[in-house]
Amino acid sequence: MPTFATPGRRLPLAISWEGERAILTFHGVLHSSAARAIEEQLQDPRLRDAREWLFDMRALDRIDLVCAYALLRAASAADAPKVIIYRPNHRVKRILHHVGTEAVATFEV
Repeated sequence: MPTFATPGRRLPLAISWEGERAILTFHGVLHSSAARAIEEQLQDPRLRDAREWLFDMRALDRIDLVCAYALLRAASAADAPKVIIYRPNHRVKRILHHVGTEAVATFEV
């Protein structure tokens, strides 16, 4: 299920499934221009049916505050499944901690 930020421009996000776990693989850089598209993607009913979201951030180089807050809003929604943030680099992890993501997600390094 690839996603697009604007016509012809791919989001740095790929989604796959492993049973009841949705694996969201991020790569490259998440700029503020992608925040709205990411939030819309995370509201997809198919994702809401998952028991767990795994945010695989091994290939994510950077994330800005706007996108970090977008992920936080999605992960803290009342109907959000369990969220695991997998292997973010130091820079990404610092931004995610800055916005308070550890209150709603588990980090696996």
